[in-house]
Amino acid sequence: MRLLRAATLLLMLACGHAGAGPWEARSAQGLVLRLEQDSFRTRDGYLLSRRYPDGALDTQFGEQGSTVFTLGPDNEGPAALRLDALGRSWVAGASAGRGDDLQAVVLRFGPLGQLDRGYGLAGRSATRPGGHAARAVDLAPQVDGSTYVAGIVTDANGQERSGWWRLLPDGSLDRSFGLGGLWADSGAGSTEVLSIEGVAEGATRLRLRRGVGSDAPIEEWLLPAGSRMPQRAVAVTTAPVSALAAHNVAAAPQTALLSPGESASASGAGAAAPQDVASAQPAARLWLWAAVSVALALAWWAWRRR
Repeated sequence: MRLLRAATLLLMLACGHAGAGPWEARSAQGLVLRLEQDSFRTRDGYLLSRRYPDGALDTQFGEQGSTVFTLGPDNEGPAALRLDALGRSWVAGASAGRGDDLQAVVLRFGPLGQLDRGYGLAGRSATRPGGHAARAVDLAPQVDGSTYVAGIVTDANGQERSGWWRLLPDGSLDRSFGLGGLWADSGAGSTEVLSIEGVAEGATRLRLRRGVGSDAPIEEWLLPAGSRMPQRAVAVTTAPVSALAAHNVAAAPQTALLSPGESASASGAGAAAPQDVASAQPAARLWLWAAVSVALALAWWAWRRR
């Protein structure tokens, strides 16, 4: 079962369905925080390390430069690593909960790398927003210790949809957000979470790619400061943003709310420019074939061992 889950995750990543943030982040002081797999020492384990720009471990962080952690049983690996303004590290992902349904998992670490024991259960928040199985794909931490989370939820019909929810400073679900604690995309077709991030005037922005392929339109949803329900927005100026590089964009484009009846299209301002994305397609195809090959090999080996 564990190998089949891993194979499924690889296929999702190869097809761009899972969206994901990077396993690396850089602090304002130039220190590099990085996630690494550590299954040799701890089952389903990972390392959060902090290094100086020259690559040397910062021995004041964690235990001699790193902290061992796990997302939980049957986890699919970290999806994103983010830093907040206070130097705390946040990790998003998913693991199996009751009944083997996936729970969205968020871990919070203190500035020196220790798990924040006052957050969730010993530093780990596991939620099913709206009562749905869910995966946390990306997050936007806030200074007060809360965070906005973007991910994938499974609706009552078994269909996966992009979702947005908020965790309170103690790691519990904010049920006043959206509808009962969850905003879920209800548009036609599939969507991919590209990023969620803070923008001007205390607002938060979620970017989704609707449809399949690099020329599919990019939608933006904006949550003004103090609001509980995201609103459809359209980018005035946009540039192609990949799921892995979304938080490395130096200047975020301005956004404007759409009035009822308006929509963003692939040829409008809310879409990525296909000619700029085309240069990245050969590398993407190589990654796709490699990931699919590994996933199929894992699935075949798991089937032989049954």
